[in-house]
Amino acid sequence: TLREIQACLPSDVSEQTLLATVTRWLPPDRSGTPLDYPGSILIVDDEPELLRDLEEFLQPRGCTVVKATSGEEALAQLVRYHPTLVLLDIKMPGMDGLVTLKKIKEAQPHVPVIMATALEDQELVAQACVLGAYEYMTKPYDLVELETLLLYLKKHPVPAQS
Repeated sequence: TLREIQACLPSDVSEQTLLATVTRWLPPDRSGTPLDYPGSILIVDDEPELLRDLEEFLQPRGCTVVKATSGEEALAQLVRYHPTLVLLDIKMPGMDGLVTLKKIKEAQPHVPVIMATALEDQELVAQACVLGAYEYMTKPYDLVELETLLLYLKKHPVPAQS
């Protein structure tokens, strides 16, 4: 219960502060409309567990998920599925995320790409922005932040470039 948890914390933590903190940790209320993000979301990461976790988060919300474990596989999936969004890890063996981003933007410049990095490296983030990344997130993904970003992109799609 709340009182038992509060008993384990310093005495100066108010019930209101504790509830606010715990509420931030909980997933958002799922009783509303699902995300239903249009098209498919390509998730590119060399960590199979992360791919699985993101798929398990997105699919129940009405999202179509395509996965790739390398830059090379991501480019093949891009041609095959024409995703409307890409979540792309920066640090991967072989073709890294920056090279993959460059190739994605050459092939489909209108597709928003959200870069992910375990360590917030401002130089890599700056390079990703120059190459056309829409946004970047730190890993592990903050699922509430990801959902908020997807809802924003659904309401404000990136215009196709001519």
